[in-house]
Amino acid sequence: MPGVIACSLLAAWLCTIPAAPWRSQTIRLSASLRAESGSPNSSIRLSIAVADGQSVSRDVPVKTTEWTRAELTLPIGRFEENLTLTTQEVDGRKAANVLLKDITITPVTAPDKGPSEPDFIEGWSELPSGQHTKSTQKDCLRSSACIQFTSRGPELALLQTLSAAAYRGRTVRFRAALRTQTSGQETARLFLRTGRGVQPLAAEDLPDHLDYRGARNSDWSTLEIVRKIEDDATSLSLGIILTGKGRVWLDQPSLTIDPDTAPPPPDINLNEWPILPRPTVDDQRRVINLTSRHALSYIRDLPNFLCTLRIQREENIRNNGWKPRDTLSVQLGFADRRESYKLFEINSKTTTLPYRSAGGALSEGDFGSLLADIFRPGSAQFSWDHWGLVRGRVVHVYRYSISVAKSEYQLHVGNARGRENNVVSAHHGYVAIDRESNRILHLEQVGDPPKGFPILFTSSTIDYDWNDVGGRKYLLPLHAEVTMGTANMSSFNVTEFRDYRRFGAETQITFEPDPPTESKPSP
Repeated sequence: MPGVIACSLLAAWLCTIPAAPWRSQTIRLSASLRAESGSPNSSIRLSIAVADGQSVSRDVPVKTTEWTRAELTLPIGRFEENLTLTTQEVDGRKAANVLLKDITITPVTAPDKGPSEPDFIEGWSELPSGQHTKSTQKDCLRSSACIQFTSRGPELALLQTLSAAAYRGRTVRFRAALRTQTSGQETARLFLRTGRGVQPLAAEDLPDHLDYRGARNSDWSTLEIVRKIEDDATSLSLGIILTGKGRVWLDQPSLTIDPDTAPPPPDINLNEWPILPRPTVDDQRRVINLTSRHALSYIRDLPNFLCTLRIQREENIRNNGWKPRDTLSVQLGFADRRESYKLFEINSKTTTLPYRSAGGALSEGDFGSLLADIFRPGSAQFSWDHWGLVRGRVVHVYRYSISVAKSEYQLHVGNARGRENNVVSAHHGYVAIDRESNRILHLEQVGDPPKGFPILFTSSTIDYDWNDVGGRKYLLPLHAEVTMGTANMSSFNVTEFRDYRRFGAETQITFEPDPPTESKPSP
């Protein structure tokens, strides 16, 4: 609603303007100023503010003989009642001898350039500032270069700030892998923060409007923050906070807009999402108990079926950079609660090589073994972490941890002589539980291999979704990623599960023997 605005005068230097026509918009206010008396040339600070303390100002040289035009730009929240316009001499004294006229307000219509992209290599800054950050090619998880920064205590934040204009009202995912090297129990936190107003971000401002996920061990952990950006947010800050002394490596950072965010259930207020009430202790116990029942009966309830796996594998040997290894096409059969794998193509060429003899990193157990290990009574410790969205579904996200004494998660590694080294490993991670059905929709697992074992780190993520098998819906793996590494090699596998189908009595599945493998994590 552009045009000339009537200003309700409260004092010679203060007036108010109703904010209702411009709520949830960014406005440009323009006004003409002239000094009524005093110095022929002086500077006046023109400021505009809203009730929550946001303000913007500009120093304007004004004269007693002519009018000077000045402009200010400010985002307006959804609930603002008034805008307050003030004038003040630059040296701080109130100036009653300034005249205002022709006050106009125009909504700012910025060109649709899409979201600004963060610069995850050169775009970082520090709070407090200092020379603590560098790009490195050493000890990275997957990338040819990652970020390393060092905190000398008590706290250091590594961040970058973007305009929130293109993200307002949309759900974003900030995801990254972290590895820490500290002398004690210091915590590294991946964070996402929204800001309001135009003032520079300071260290003391960080706790406001902040979401974070923490990592406290030295292994690589993949963390993700999912958040709906407020309609009145003006900035988006993301990065890492390290409390205490130590080093942090940051690899594979990404910021994406959730493309398939569906509306939350009707009992959730969109204006409050994702700031929902934390579940009570009783509610948390109820959710874990119901989810445990589904998880422990998961394999028993699955039908006999076939599906096709497409596995893209990459390797980084002796830290010389990531290179594609191959693409495997595998037929997976599930019968009598057991999985079988038949490799039939490598790089689109037919092969008769057994699946477990394909070399490199392989994984098994996506159809319930890992779920059974996590939710077996008395095995895992759970703690509620946050609310989230998975493919438009509202989910509880719980962190879990399983000690080696209670774990059934096995790691296998073979050597050139054909001998296999096996170990049971502790592991921890996150499970995303559908708020309505109490079913697992997403799982993140980080292995904790014992010291001295050739596999130094391993992590995996699995997404589950409903698939039709023989005319009935079942919750089955949709997408999986596995990362693992030894002293000389790191590997990364991406698996897509396709073409689920039920098979009849005429179909036979042959289970392969267990020959030695080069490297195979298997839940």
